[in-house]
Amino acid sequence: MLLTCYTVAGYGNGVLFSLSGVYSTNVLREESSLIQGYLLGFMAAGYIVEPLACGLLERSGISWCWAIAFPALFILPFLIPMAVAEPKPLTGIVPLSRRSLREAFTYDRSLFTALFL
Repeated sequence: MLLTCYTVAGYGNGVLFSLSGVYSTNVLREESSLIQGYLLGFMAAGYIVEPLACGLLERSGISWCWAIAFPALFILPFLIPMAVAEPKPLTGIVPLSRRSLREAFTYDRSLFTALFL
């Protein structure tokens, strides 16, 4: 069950990370590097703070299940702006095709093979 949850959480993290980068690059061209720097900085802060918070939960005698469920409580407020936001449409994005996948794979075959494995 944990492996499934981690896979879904990793997928969600990848979507959040990659789409926010694509959106900021496409819509906020001049400020893209600044915005992506902020995104990465806050994500890094979350990677540091969250394990500390979970460790404090565990040390306080609260069930370890809450240490795993605790991060989910932080994502719930994120649903509201995502549900009501009206983002600008993205233009100039290359659609995913066999050709684009082949180009990406041949870019660095050993990297993609290692990531796949």
